[in-house]
Amino acid sequence: MTESYLKTISIDDAYIMRNEIFARHGRPFKTPGLRDFFESKTWYKSIENFSDDALNDVEKGNAAIILGHEKKMGWQ
Repeated sequence: MTESYLKTISIDDAYIMRNEIFARHGRPFKTPGLRDFFESKTWYKSIENFSDDALNDVEKGNAAIILGHEKKMGWQ
């Protein structure tokens, strides 16, 4: 994940992309928009005892890069 790539996508897409990293590991979402979005995906299964520890170092790094981009764009 690079900042130059993130500049090519919308801030909304970056937000979804970052949260998809967590969704792929079963993070339950409290935000209705995210919850509805991911629950509509056939691959998504919420895991009650989800932990960020399920993510590998690359996923954690990518999530951090995306979050930094979102903050720069005034999203967070």
